[in-house]
Amino acid sequence: MSTNSVNRIIKFCYLIPFFFLIKPDYFSYLGAFSSIYNLGFILFFALIVCKEFFLIKKRKSISKITLLVILIIIYPFIVSVFYGVEINQAIYIPLIQTLGIALLLEIGVQERFNECLSALALLLEIYIYINFLSIILFPNGLYNADFYSGNYWFLGYKNVMIRFILPGVCINFISAVCRKEKHTFRICILCAIAIASLIMVDNKTGIIGLAIIIISAILFSKKKLPRFINLRNTLIIIGIISVLLGTTSLLSEFSPILKSMGETVSVMSRQAVWFRAIQMFMKNPLFGYGLRSGDQYRKLINLSTGWGYFSHPHNYILFTLIQGGIIVVLLIVVLFICLSRTYIEHQNNYGCKMLIFMYLGFFVMGITESLTGATLLYPLAILMDGMKNRKIEYNFRIKNKKVILKWGG
Repeated sequence: MSTNSVNRIIKFCYLIPFFFLIKPDYFSYLGAFSSIYNLGFILFFALIVCKEFFLIKKRKSISKITLLVILIIIYPFIVSVFYGVEINQAIYIPLIQTLGIALLLEIGVQERFNECLSALALLLEIYIYINFLSIILFPNGLYNADFYSGNYWFLGYKNVMIRFILPGVCINFISAVCRKEKHTFRICILCAIAIASLIMVDNKTGIIGLAIIIISAILFSKKKLPRFINLRNTLIIIGIISVLLGTTSLLSEFSPILKSMGETVSVMSRQAVWFRAIQMFMKNPLFGYGLRSGDQYRKLINLSTGWGYFSHPHNYILFTLIQGGIIVVLLIVVLFICLSRTYIEHQNNYGCKMLIFMYLGFFVMGITESLTGATLLYPLAILMDGMKNRKIEYNFRIKNKKVILKWGG
């Protein structure tokens, strides 16, 4: 059997568990298929945990980035258990999905990085295309969910689908350069489809986050990032903005910008929920309130806008603070410091740069979004461990002023 055939088989072996761990919202509304899918999900999660324990026992160590990611994932759950929160499916399923993705990526980084990365890129690419098709065929929504009528497509509600699209585009950029050392025609088409999808569902915050990735991928394909552009500085700035928006009149100045970004909640209501989140944090600053379902947080926040109660504060930093308090924020800060240091040590590594861009995009969206359901957000940091020891560089050059675009990658 040829090497290429073996690599394809290994890629398929990663693709299957990724399929069961990265769950589109639509898979929750398919009756018998949903039940079978959930069984497969539990089975593969158990296999991945066993495999990871075997590898850790064999290596007798675990990387700092992986350990931080795992702690960030499970700490809010530990807080929930400590406070006696009723653990229902809305809590433990996303938790297990996120943890499973993290462990599978850790296995892939240690054993077959290229095949793992390629499988993840392919699955997310397929999801983006299917989601676009669902928008085309069902412009008013593919199905009705519990909270909103319509406006749900293959990857979920318009504000949720970006949690798949943003990492999907980022990982496909990395995969293309990893394999072809350039931006292929295939990634160009994927970017166009991703942008069109967000425009058609009127997700302006998603467009901004995606634009950050695409523009940065083009501008800094060969250039190093300026020193002031790093995850630590961005996180601090977003945190300061979040507190100021909730406690001062600054939000009124940003009102036209928020409306242009598609925010339909009034300025007064938005500031009210941000201020409520700050109050909640001040009452329990160290530990937070743990993982809770949307209904549980609606009761806890207890703030109505007239159309319904808030299930989250519509801000990434504030939502993180009320979930896990200062402890989980410190873990996140340490994680992003590690990622920034890794990038500084490997500034020519295209993959490391793209991960930085992805998190910058998420942070900017996090000013007005809690980033709920972003199961890929923290696990993808583990890829940094795999990329730092590999040469992933953009080396495309125009020869004889002729450019030939190929579908490859």
